[in-house]
Amino acid sequence: MLLYCYSVAEVFDNDQARVSLQPGVSHQEVAQHLLSLRDHIPQIADMEVGFNFKPAENPYDLIESCAFSTLEDFRTFGADPYHEEIRQYMKTAMECGVKIDYGME
Repeated sequence: MLLYCYSVAEVFDNDQARVSLQPGVSHQEVAQHLLSLRDHIPQIADMEVGFNFKPAENPYDLIESCAFSTLEDFRTFGADPYHEEIRQYMKTAMECGVKIDYGME
């Protein structure tokens, strides 16, 4: 099983959390866009979008996790034109993030 994981970060300033999504972009809006990948890319075996409920302890406020059955499915996902649309949307919606691709045995 291969997993693709993407996290959107928060920036902390004087004990107050400031979400690094662009002004006017809600977590729910971002989640809706990310979850729409399931409807367009059948190679996604499983997908979750979660929200950080303890932002003071962790600098990330939103995480996307996708699972794929094969490396080929992952590559197809990466090359899919709809995935590219969502990738471009994310570039406008967030200020920073971290991406991790990993396999599990």
